[in-house]
Amino acid sequence: MILDGGMPSDGLSLLHAGRREIHVLQTILVLTLLATVCASAQAQSYEQLEKWCHDDKATDDQTIQGCSAVIASGRESGEKLARVYYDRGLALLNRDQLGPAIEDFDEAIRLNPNFADAFSSRGDAYRLSNDPNHAIADYDKATELKPDDASAFKGRGLVFAEQSQYFYAIQEYDQAIKLDPTDADTFNNRGNAHANEKEYDLALLDFDQALKLKPDFALAFNNRGIVFDNLGQTSRAVEDYDRAIALDPNYGDAFNNRGIADLNLGRLDAAMADFNNALRIDPKKASSLFGRGVAKRRMGDTAGGDADIAAAKALSADVTDGMAAAGVRP
Repeated sequence: MILDGGMPSDGLSLLHAGRREIHVLQTILVLTLLATVCASAQAQSYEQLEKWCHDDKATDDQTIQGCSAVIASGRESGEKLARVYYDRGLALLNRDQLGPAIEDFDEAIRLNPNFADAFSSRGDAYRLSNDPNHAIADYDKATELKPDDASAFKGRGLVFAEQSQYFYAIQEYDQAIKLDPTDADTFNNRGNAHANEKEYDLALLDFDQALKLKPDFALAFNNRGIVFDNLGQTSRAVEDYDRAIALDPNYGDAFNNRGIADLNLGRLDAAMADFNNALRIDPKKASSLFGRGVAKRRMGDTAGGDADIAAAKALSADVTDGMAAAGVRP
């Protein structure tokens, strides 16, 4: 049958069916292409996240994001997954998120019980959490698994130093330095331990070496300045405090220490300026309030000086004895 001189009705039906088939095939091809592109993008994104997880140049936020994505993906297991938890734990530790860091190190150790670095880093987290017993236990395990782990000896030395066991701290630092003689921090730490043992010559040698290894080490300049102060070499102490402050203009302790030295040298205006800077950084620093009070008194402002000294004593009952030991009395 012919309709309006056109094609047979069954011919018209076949033409539409053919067009529908072509359209469906085109749709399938487009969807397949989109799926391929999306999969490629997802793969590229995962690769970037995985790179962040292990890349020393990644920020802590990137490391946490990357490692979390790797963990959530379920692609890793065993020692490889242990490394992922460890890297995320380090980033959390750097951000002072100590509880979550410890949890990640726990998981890393569960997955790899011989992971010495995880024990050492968990020791750091416990030490910073004021848990010396767990810290020592982890450092002990780290050095058992990895006898050349300088960081574990260093960490154990810090625990002993924080407990004022300086003799044992020095022994740990000795071993750490033997294993890694390029670590300026350990020389600085051992210098502090020697200074607390009043072994000032040895302390100076350590601070000198720390500064040789790390010339911009503000902390070591400050600490060496304290030793010069204790040796009565106040002018040399001020030079070191100057250097510390030049390197770190927000170094409150260095301003405070220089203020004390200024007082002992009779430089009252300089002392006032230094104590004001120290208090700008830490308004509740008792020694700075006390020192400023003494400076005010000596400059004739008795009422102002008394007020500062009273405020200092309210913050610290020991501030008078501590300042007297530094040569400063009201």
